[in-house]
Amino acid sequence: MVSVVGIRTRIEPPRKRRKFYDTRSFRDPSFMYFCLSMCFGFMGVYVLYFYVELCATQECHMSEGLAPCTLAMLSHAKCQVQKARPVKWIK
Repeated sequence: MVSVVGIRTRIEPPRKRRKFYDTRSFRDPSFMYFCLSMCFGFMGVYVLYFYVELCATQECHMSEGLAPCTLAMLSHAKCQVQKARPVKWIK
């Protein structure tokens, strides 16, 4: 809170009000490739989290009461592996 007192605006706000959403940025091919790659990248991350419970019940025959806890169990197992195998370059 103390640092907020000393903050001042360095750039003046624009005099003309801009549009909330600028569609001209999608005309740039490199930006479009970036948007598509981020979309597919995040799909690859979140699909795993979404289907881990479904896979646990159908493929691994886990009870439906225990299946929602699989993500927490995987996270805990990852922490235990990291404790057992510390990174050598951190001193």
